[in-house]
Amino acid sequence: MVSGEIAFTAMGLNETVVQQASKKAVAAHYNVSETIVSVTVTKTRRLNAALRRLADTWKISYEFGVPSRSEERRVGKEC
Repeated sequence: MVSGEIAFTAMGLNETVVQQASKKAVAAHYNVSETIVSVTVTKTRRLNAALRRLADTWKISYEFGVPSRSEERRVGKEC
């Protein structure tokens, strides 16, 4: 199992956009299929004093399973 967290601050995003983009980014980074990546998105707000606007801090938790060598060999033989 591979898991981790990513955090960033941005304005004007919604949860659906962050979730979809995060899933694509994690899958691309690890060179795995998006179908095996699971992400959980959490949003908090903080005041950006310079702009006097609320900025969202996003935390993305992700995980995906990595097939064992024996599973890789079995799947490879079936193809």
